[in-house]
Amino acid sequence: MVTSIKFTPLIGGYQDAPSCQLLEIDGFTFLIDCGWDDNLDIATLEHLKEVVGKIDAVLLSNPDPLHLGGLPYLFGRCGLSATVYSTLPVRKMGHLFMLDMLQSKKEVDEFDAYDKADVSAAFVKSSWV
Repeated sequence: MVTSIKFTPLIGGYQDAPSCQLLEIDGFTFLIDCGWDDNLDIATLEHLKEVVGKIDAVLLSNPDPLHLGGLPYLFGRCGLSATVYSTLPVRKMGHLFMLDMLQSKKEVDEFDAYDKADVSAAFVKSSWV
C-alpha cells in the first residue's frame, strides 16, 4: 500500500510572514495555519477560496494573526466548515486577538473583510478539538 502525500505552501514560508499550507495525505486535506498580515489585504487570501471546499481539517500552531488571522474570513465569508485542531490557549488567545484586530482596523479604516459574527463563526460556533 502506497501513501500519497502532497505539501503545498499557499502563503508565506519565510520569517515574519503569514503562514498557510495545505497537507494532503491519502485524500484527506489539512490546512496548516491560515495567517494574514497586519495589512489585512483581502487579495492575500483570495486564492484560498479555490481550496476551501476540499479542506477536511485545520491545524493551528500559534494564536497570532500571522498563523490564524484568516480564520474568520474563511469561516464567515468563504464557507469553511472543517474541524479546527489546536491547543486551548491557541483557541482562546486567537479569539481575543482577532476581536482586537477587528476593532483596531475599524477605528482607522473602512473594513468589511470580516465582522464579529465571522469571528464568532470561527471561534465559537465551529467544531474545535
